[in-house]
Amino acid sequence: MATQIDLPPELLEAIVCKLDSAVDMASCALVCRAFVVPSQRQLYRKIMLTFAFLTWRPVPNLERRLALLQRFPHIGTYIRDLSIDIPASAEGQQAMGNLLDCIFRGPGPCIVERLAVDFHGSQWDKLSPVIVNAFSNVFSSSSSVQRCHILRVAALPRDIVLQIAHSVKLLSLIHITGILSPDDTFAQTNDLLVWQHSLLEELMIPAGLTSTAISRSYRFLFDLPHLTRLSTPLSAFRVGLAGTGFSGLLHRLQTLTLDCVALIESLDLPMLPELTCLTLAFVRGTTSTADEQYTLPEYIVSALGGLPTPKLKRLTLRVLVPASFAFDVRTPRPDWCSPPELKICAVHDGQYTAVNIHMIECILGYIDPFAVCDDSPGSHFAHVFDGFMTFMTEALTGAFPGMATEKLSFGKRKAQDRVNYMDHLP
Repeated sequence: MATQIDLPPELLEAIVCKLDSAVDMASCALVCRAFVVPSQRQLYRKIMLTFAFLTWRPVPNLERRLALLQRFPHIGTYIRDLSIDIPASAEGQQAMGNLLDCIFRGPGPCIVERLAVDFHGSQWDKLSPVIVNAFSNVFSSSSSVQRCHILRVAALPRDIVLQIAHSVKLLSLIHITGILSPDDTFAQTNDLLVWQHSLLEELMIPAGLTSTAISRSYRFLFDLPHLTRLSTPLSAFRVGLAGTGFSGLLHRLQTLTLDCVALIESLDLPMLPELTCLTLAFVRGTTSTADEQYTLPEYIVSALGGLPTPKLKRLTLRVLVPASFAFDVRTPRPDWCSPPELKICAVHDGQYTAVNIHMIECILGYIDPFAVCDDSPGSHFAHVFDGFMTFMTEALTGAFPGMATEKLSFGKRKAQDRVNYMDHLP
């Protein structure tokens, strides 16, 4: 066996990065001394402490991982992406809290960049003090976490959310219930300073039963000084519009993603003078004929005719259709009708002007986020997708006569993994 390889470290890193299997990475670390650090760095870069990997005796599994980090503390410095599920038992929460403390407050420097935590519906004030303290310590003044995703926790305190928003650049709150407060102002000087020095640039509130409640409970998030990118359902966005500090966000917002899947009658966007990227997700409309051909909803056609976004450069339309796996030669497949007379214009002070859009992206997917968009020849999705490309090309060419084809792109929605369900989060 070779004992030395005279290759630059960068080349060794590039070789190891091509490996996908943890078994291959572990084997690569045994080649020679030069491969040990690059292989371990790739092997421990992404850690999944979720129930999918801790289904059998989770507490002993967590304790073994804690013993490993205590014996080899340098491994903790390799972790960049960490996803965890909070156990329901007090013993499991204590073991997970000790492991988090070892990762984030160990002897070596912690450089975790992405953290996703699923509390599985636990109530915050009933969690073990060990896990509460460990989670709070993650977002200290020296925290390296840049992207944080919090899932399924009840009664999450405002000061915890504010502490997270102070240190991360991207925050997503998924199925969270907060504590309603009649006053969104910060009476304590310390809270006001934390709010003023918040680093949060992007806020994500995915569609769900609690999205509107999140907007009400943590309305102060919309007024953070550096927030310029927002992803939210239209209903939660409208709740934010009713807030006293939302006008400041509207004037500095640069990227907006609106989930319009819920049935609505009109879009009615406010004036967004600095917005450059707009994404609209909606369910396809149907014609009134018996065949129920697919088309664009009327409120989308109307909204695109008067966008209050004079600086818009990129427009993304995510169209969702019902998933169906029962189509065969005897079942009629849905087709797209003739495209509507589509106009895309910007409106400001009642004046309509042309929009200088650099790119329009059209994405088709199933309403079910776990349904795979199989575009193999003869499949249901391939049939719908072919009609979708023809429909959108004709509609957008009519809206922008002489539009170059390189400005128009098409894609399909990527299905989420039912097991590694946090992988799709940025």
